Amino acid sequence: MIESAGPVDPQFSVLSVRHVDGKQLVVMGNCSVHYCGGYQRGLVSADYFGHFATALQADLDAGDGHPPFVGMMSNGTSGNTGAIERNGRSYPPFEWMKVSSRILADETLQKLKTIEYRRNTPLAMHEEELTLAVRRPDSERLAWASKMQKVPPKDHPHRWTSVYVHKNGIFG
Repeated sequence: MIESAGPVDPQFSVLSVRHVDGKQLVVMGNCSVHYCGGYQRGLVSADYFGHFATALQADLDAGDGHPPFVGMMSNGTSGNTGAIERNGRSYPPFEWMKVSSRILADETLQKLKTIEYRRNTPLAMHEEELTLAVRRPDSERLAWASKMQKVPPKDHPHRWTSVYVHKNGIFG
């Protein structure tokens, strides 16, 4: 049985920027979630990110004389995980991402009421280039991949095993 690689990050962070007159300029949420969820095979979707932005735009407006409000979401830690519980319920294709995005948008709207906004806040940044090594499969991993190539897909330990073996550089 394949299990979770670690605990789910339950935090949802919000960054909010307002115009000087108090009208909302931008809100960005950050959620640790599997990139896609509840889609229909063979189709592409804006997923949580687009639905979250749409849900916020339905409730927030920059007002006259301002550019349109921008709502967005960034992906926190990722993987085959989700920080929002479905409580055992299943949803038709694309419905869960709308439901969960609305949950996050509602939580965001509540957080916006508690944010203490400041004017003339100094901003700073630090940039650094990182050189990262590439992790290559060891002999044990190569032997496993070679074995999995000979096993019928129905007998693989996970439905994505053949993808991991063929698409992630083991047998490219």
